[in-house]
Amino acid sequence: MARAQRRYLALAPAGLISLLALLALPSQSVLADTSLGNWTATAGSYSIDTTALTLTGPGTSFVGQDDSGIATFTFDTVDVPVGATITVTGTLPLELIADGSFTLDGSINGDGASAADEAPTGSGSAGGPGGGNGGPGGLNPGSGPGAGGAASDSTNGAGGGAFGGAGAAGGVVSGSGTAGAGGTAYGDLLTQLQGGSGGGGASTGGASVDGGGGGGGLAIVAPTGTVTIGGAATISVDGGGGALGANGASGGGSGGGILLEAHAISNGGALTADGGEGGAGGCCGGGGGGGGGRISLVYNTLTGAGTTSVAGGTSYVRTSAFGSGGSSGTEPDPTGASGVITSISPPTTTTASRTIASPQVGQTETLNAAVSTSVISAQPTGAVVFSDAGGVLCTATLSQGSGSSTGSCTYRVGASTGDSITATYSPNGPYAVSTATLAAVAVPVSGANAGPLGLLSGAMAVLAGALLAVSGLVLRRRQLGQSIR
Repeated sequence: MARAQRRYLALAPAGLISLLALLALPSQSVLADTSLGNWTATAGSYSIDTTALTLTGPGTSFVGQDDSGIATFTFDTVDVPVGATITVTGTLPLELIADGSFTLDGSINGDGASAADEAPTGSGSAGGPGGGNGGPGGLNPGSGPGAGGAASDSTNGAGGGAFGGAGAAGGVVSGSGTAGAGGTAYGDLLTQLQGGSGGGGASTGGASVDGGGGGGGLAIVAPTGTVTIGGAATISVDGGGGALGANGASGGGSGGGILLEAHAISNGGALTADGGEGGAGGCCGGGGGGGGGRISLVYNTLTGAGTTSVAGGTSYVRTSAFGSGGSSGTEPDPTGASGVITSISPPTTTTASRTIASPQVGQTETLNAAVSTSVISAQPTGAVVFSDAGGVLCTATLSQGSGSSTGSCTYRVGASTGDSITATYSPNGPYAVSTATLAAVAVPVSGANAGPLGLLSGAMAVLAGALLAVSGLVLRRRQLGQSIR
C-alpha cells in the first residue's frame, strides 16, 4: 500500500534513496512525510476528527493528512499519560505514527455509537472512525461491507453487523415474514486498515429504531521503534448496541479494527473490538448481536501480558413466551461470531549473490542481497550482514522497492574467504530474521597480478635483483681499486 511504503521510506537515510526511486512513488506518498514533532500529552480529554483531520485538546492543536483515505498524524515520538483520554470520530480510519517511540498509558476510544430506544436519528447511529453507521430507523440495513440486514416487516428483528466475525440474524415471529440477516465477515488489517459495519435498523409499532454503529479502525505504528501499551491503558473500537423496539428490534454493530505495528511491541493494557448487543424486541423479534472485530499485532519482538478481545455481541433472546398469546417463533442467533486476532512477526526471504565467479586474493568483490515479505505490503527495512568463518565481511543497508528491498556492499577478498558466505537479514522494523548462504569457492593465488601476495612476491624478486646488482658493483669497485694500487 502507498501508506505503508510512505511511512517506511520516511525513515531511510536520504542518501540511500535515489531520486528516480522517489519519482517512481505516488506523489501523495512522498508528500505525506511531514512530522508534527514530539507530542507529550497531559491528563485531560482530547478529540480526533478524522473527517476534519484535526487533533485537539489541552494546549494541543494538530492537523493531520489524508493518506490514501486514512487520517494520518505523524510524530517523532508520542507519550499519552494516565488520565489522558482520546476520543476518535469521523469517516476515515485513523493512523498514529511515531518515528521513534509511542507510549500509551491513557485511553483511546473509537467505539461505534449505540442506538437510543425508539429515538431514531434519521441517519443511523454513527460508526467509529471509518466504521459503518447503523441502519436508519425503519426497515433499513446498516452500512459497511458486512452490514446487518433489515427484517421484512416491523414484527421481526434486524441482523447484526460483521467484520472479523459474522453478525447474528434477528428473531422472527412465527408466520410473519423474515428477520434481518447477520452480516458476512470480511477484511484483513494486514492489507487494509478499516472499521466495522453497522447493524440493521427496525420499524416498530411506535417510533422506529436505528441499528448500532460499527466500531472504528485504529492503527498505531512505530516502524523502526517501539509501541508500549501500559498496564492501565485501553484501546477500544467496540460496536454500538441495537435498540428496544415496541415490536421488532435493531441489530448491534460489529467490532472495529486495531492494528499495532512496530519493531518492538509491549502490551500490558487492554485492547477490545467487541460486537454490540442486539436490541430487545418489545413483543416480537429481537435484534441480532454484532460480530467481533479484528486485532492485529505486527512486530519483530512482542512482550507483555495485556489482553485482547474480539467477542461477538449478545443477541436479545426472550425468556418468556415468544410473541402475544404464547405463539412461538425463531429466536435470534445467541451471539455474533467471535472476531479474529492476528499476532505475527512477518516471515522474510533473503537471497544473495556474488559478482565474481572465481575471486582471487586481493580483489574487491560486491555482494548483493534482496529481502522480501508477502505478509505486509511494506517491504523489509534494516540491513544484511555478510560473514564467513573469519567474521563479518561487509554490511549492506537495504533500500525498499515495490516487491523487495535490496542492498549491496563490497569487501577485499582474503585467503580465508574461500569459505561459504552467510547473508543474515538484521531487521529494524516489524520483520523476522532470515538468512541465505553463498557456496564456498576456490580462491587461487597466482602471479604478481593476483593481489597483494603476488605483488609482494614480485617486489621481493626485484629487491633480490637489486641486491645482486649492488653486490656486483661493490665487487667491481674493489677489483678496480686493487688494479690502481
